[in-house]
Amino acid sequence: MIARRMRVARGDDGSVVMALLALLVVTGILVVGLAAIVRSQVSARHDVAFESALTGAEQGLDELVAQVKANPTATSFSPVTGTTTQGVSYSATVAAASGGWLVNATGTATSGDRTVTRHVQATVNVGDLLSLPLFGKTALSLGSTGSGASAVDRYDSSVSSDVCLSNGTHVSMGVSDTRMCTEASPARGDVATDGTLTMKSSDLNNIATAHIFDVPVNGSSDPDATGKCGGDAGVCAAVGGQVDEQQSKLDFPLSNLCANGIGGGTTAFTGSTALAANAVYNFSDVTLNATAIANLGNVSGSQIVICFNGTLTVPPLVPLNSTVSPTNPLLSNPRAPSTLLLISTATSGAAPVVNFGLGSSAATSLSAVIYAPNANCTANGHVDVYGLLVCGSVTATGGLDVHYDTQISKQSFDRPVTVAHWREVTGS
Repeated sequence: MIARRMRVARGDDGSVVMALLALLVVTGILVVGLAAIVRSQVSARHDVAFESALTGAEQGLDELVAQVKANPTATSFSPVTGTTTQGVSYSATVAAASGGWLVNATGTATSGDRTVTRHVQATVNVGDLLSLPLFGKTALSLGSTGSGASAVDRYDSSVSSDVCLSNGTHVSMGVSDTRMCTEASPARGDVATDGTLTMKSSDLNNIATAHIFDVPVNGSSDPDATGKCGGDAGVCAAVGGQVDEQQSKLDFPLSNLCANGIGGGTTAFTGSTALAANAVYNFSDVTLNATAIANLGNVSGSQIVICFNGTLTVPPLVPLNSTVSPTNPLLSNPRAPSTLLLISTATSGAAPVVNFGLGSSAATSLSAVIYAPNANCTANGHVDVYGLLVCGSVTATGGLDVHYDTQISKQSFDRPVTVAHWREVTGS
């Protein structure tokens, strides 16, 4: 009897040990599971804060970019701070960078006991459509088949607009193939094309750099890459030096200045009547003459914006938009080119034309900013443009001189703003 009781007791002891062991296993599983749940909750809170912090940083970035777009010519921008509707705090600052601005933005978000700050950067590029003196998108052909020379020089109309021959003799605007008596530094300007560059090697001395954009990658035959050197072998031999090749393309979009112009783009202007100063006009075809812009000289600081969606005709022999030289009242100088803006609103399929000289071999002289990114600009006789010339193509068999006024860059002209090189600097 005693032995039987002892055997029963030993069996009970084993059951207790097994129960304790099972309890420990279950408890361990529960602890592990609970730890996993806690870790999951912590990770979830971190993820929420991580994503929210980026949203805040992006809002700060967007607010500063909006400031730049609203006033692209500003010299500085105020920092921004704020809190999103989700309670995320953000701040952003901007610093001047080459060709635009570098924006730094941070966002700080808290979820539970998790706080995350993220820092992003982006480069805001401000385009300058009036910084290149001479551009022909599909072709730039300068006097290769004629006897005329071509050149691009630079001057500052706030200093002097006196016109000289290449030997320094002071002459009137309207004389062919001139140079500015007082040149800016640097004295020569650039030319560029996305297509074929054709010019005389002897004219390389009269420009700074000739840029050929949209060239194919070495060894490729990309039919969409249109940039190339053509014509004079001496010019093509200068590739890699004074003739620069790049695979990127230049972009000159249509201007927004003409949207509310008088005329609505349906009326042709023949130049028979004077135009009012400080006004914007929008015509179909435009023929200029001295009468059309005579009132400019009567109002200090006045400007006329003439937009056209058809053909612009610039007659020869008459120096358009001129004024009396202050150093010699018998001679005429170009008025500041920014006083006369000639802007084509035609799209690329419309094939508009800027016709210098009415097809004659006589010289043409005009002081203006000519912005016609889809127009074919042509001339038989020599042309002197005091200002800037942007065209869909340029063909000047008699040679072309562009005298770039550095004051043009101060115009409140369209300044496209683009955001590039977004990157995260830190994240936690």
